[in-house]
Amino acid sequence: MTILIVEDDDQTRHDLGDQLVAEGVEKVFEASDLTGALVAIRKVDAVLCCDAFPVTVGERPFELAWNTVYEAAQSLAKPFVLITADQDTWFGALRQGVQVFKERDAAEAVLHLVRSFGVHALTA
Repeated sequence: MTILIVEDDDQTRHDLGDQLVAEGVEKVFEASDLTGALVAIRKVDAVLCCDAFPVTVGERPFELAWNTVYEAAQSLAKPFVLITADQDTWFGALRQGVQVFKERDAAEAVLHLVRSFGVHALTA
């Protein structure tokens, strides 16, 4: 299983990667911006995305960036989990049917993604 982590903070990306490896993920890809995420998404089995990553000139505004990654994951039939500290983003993602976790529950988000990939792989 390979997972893409989309997060702008190096330490947070590293911590999430360590958690994924501890849960048996074979390879972790990392992206710190939208462009990198959209390039890497085709190489992975699932996506763990934090909403607070920067956008570069010409990219969609911040509040839409995670949604673009989600839409790409959906179009490729890949499991997607969002982590956010923003209450409005959390509610908005829930309304869209996105698997979303609050930042304080990041470890639970990792477990959910690893488990959902197993279920997703069995039904695919």
